Amino acid sequence: MPIAPNEQALASDIMAIKRWTLNKLRLGAGVDADPTEIDEPNEFIIGTILSDNLQISNAPERTTTESASFVKLKEVLLTAAIPACRLKFQLKTAATYAYFAEVRKNGTLEGTAWSGFEATDWITKSEDFSGWAAGDLIQIYAKVESGSTIRIRNMEFYYDWAALIIQDP
Repeated sequence: MPIAPNEQALASDIMAIKRWTLNKLRLGAGVDADPTEIDEPNEFIIGTILSDNLQISNAPERTTTESASFVKLKEVLLTAAIPACRLKFQLKTAATYAYFAEVRKNGTLEGTAWSGFEATDWITKSEDFSGWAAGDLIQIYAKVESGSTIRIRNMEFYYDWAALIIQDP
């Protein structure tokens, strides 16, 4: 999955700093060395790719009872950009009533709005997302029909870091 242009620029800047520091060490340059004299003409792009490797987990179970409107049950504040990831969570209801759950970014629906009946056993929901930035709040909202309770647990982010090195000939 491609990285958005603004994320490439940020990742590229970070990698340029790392590359400059590594090249200073490799070339034996001092702390006061001019980076334009050390930097090599390589481009590094770093981002995330979808995978089944768990990176972030918000496991505790949260519950809400009957509600006409959605209630926020889980939330994670991203401290770094996640250009691509797979989000999974589990839900369960106390009885065979209609349930509704959705993933939101900063309070706005992001992806699928799930609904169904008879979730009396734990059901895992999974969806792939892209374009999440540092500072975004990723949330799970849910509601359930009158007379029941909905439980959400194991909000999990799956991805791997990937780096692409482009070398000039």
